[in-house]
Amino acid sequence: MKKKNKSVLSNKNYQRIFRIVHSVSESIGNTAGKSCLFYNIVGASIIECNFNRKAIPVMGAALFHIHNPSNSVLTLGEIKNGIIASNNDAFHCWIQCEDYIIDFTAPVFHETFRKIDNNITIPRKMFVKKLSSMASSSENLKKKGDFILQPNIQLTAELLQRFANSAAANDLANICMGWFKKYPQKIQKELLMCNDLGEKTNIELNNFRISNKW
Repeated sequence: MKKKNKSVLSNKNYQRIFRIVHSVSESIGNTAGKSCLFYNIVGASIIECNFNRKAIPVMGAALFHIHNPSNSVLTLGEIKNGIIASNNDAFHCWIQCEDYIIDFTAPVFHETFRKIDNNITIPRKMFVKKLSSMASSSENLKKKGDFILQPNIQLTAELLQRFANSAAANDLANICMGWFKKYPQKIQKELLMCNDLGEKTNIELNNFRISNKW
């Protein structure tokens, strides 16, 4: 009997990476749903360093079907003449890891969508899906978890360079990478961060629980 192929990233390790990057991001005032660049660039670095897998951050436009009864689709980008596009002000970031797509902002789709429709509650779920499962068109976004990604090569190069040139972003990324330990190793529940001015911030690891997948 053939063994079932394991996902590129376990639920436990996905949750651990998410909790760390979310906690660090919020400690400097970034609001949920506005930090996809940080979440997924740092998440990709953690995956490469700890799991020996090639993980590439990609920027572009994205559509995610997130609620069946209302047939709600989360649009991350902009719509021009009925076509989804991306630019510096309207884009999403995700990770391509081998033949999988990983998105560490998926657990905060909850907060992102509440700003659009406060009457719909989106559960906190992880997003690790085969690239081959992507819908072929918006008409095929029929059930929760269906998705479409439209990479923007030029935007990806530009934003990755901007991130690389930011000393502050790299310092925060290093904090996340130093904090992470692969499950089942124990990790610290809080971390003391000190900036260039000697100011100290105590970062507590959030207690979000992710019980399912998109």
